[in-house]
Amino acid sequence: MNNQDYFDQAMEDGDYIGAAKLACEFSSGKSAKSGAWGWADDAVSAAARAGLELHPGSGSYPNTAKMLSEIEEFKSGETYTLCSTVVAPSFRSSTIHVEGLTPEQARQLLALVNRNLCGHPVTSAVLSSEITTLPTAEKGFWDGTGKAIAARPRGGARGASSGDTQVTFSDLEFCKFWIE
Repeated sequence: MNNQDYFDQAMEDGDYIGAAKLACEFSSGKSAKSGAWGWADDAVSAAARAGLELHPGSGSYPNTAKMLSEIEEFKSGETYTLCSTVVAPSFRSSTIHVEGLTPEQARQLLALVNRNLCGHPVTSAVLSSEITTLPTAEKGFWDGTGKAIAARPRGGARGASSGDTQVTFSDLEFCKFWIE
């Protein structure tokens, strides 16, 4: 397999961050500016599919060291639990913090979800089609550890499995929340 095959395979597998990392590495190995920028552009596109914005710089060659650093920072960041609604296990001696997210912010954080508790069938399907690395939805409740992301149809419009309002990613609203 050649570099293009490795990149294409990672993209087909939905490993957009892995594909972006490969493209950065391939870019840094190119002596021709056009080849280096071609791979850098592929890295930017692949990372964007996972919700990460890479910054290749504006020099004569892309700043692949910076791009690889951005990828590593993204990969080593926090993980989140995805929920359908903001549900906390206990409110007695805790404070729940809720912060609204733009769709762009949500897309970036959804790539960091390691547990999917979104029980809303249509919302879960929409999110899984947009963020292919999202874990399979499971039944359960958030235990209050770490941070979580809630997603629902904007304005609380109902969108269940049949006969209800169908939604797209742009019809959803998001927040992240945590307990202290």
